[in-house]
Amino acid sequence: MTGDQSRPGYEIEIEPEVRVWLQNCPVAEYRAAERAADRLAEDGEIYDREEQR
Repeated sequence: MTGDQSRPGYEIEIEPEVRVWLQNCPVAEYRAAERAADRLAEDGEIYDREEQR
């Protein structure tokens, strides 16, 4: 985990239909989704709602 170690990370739940999409999408899309999820898990509290969509 990068960033401020005093802040706890967040856990992201993946809905079954999202899991199926991730299993079937191209690698580049999977990696982009993974990077976005990692950012939210690590720093979610600093983003406003618009960035979380």
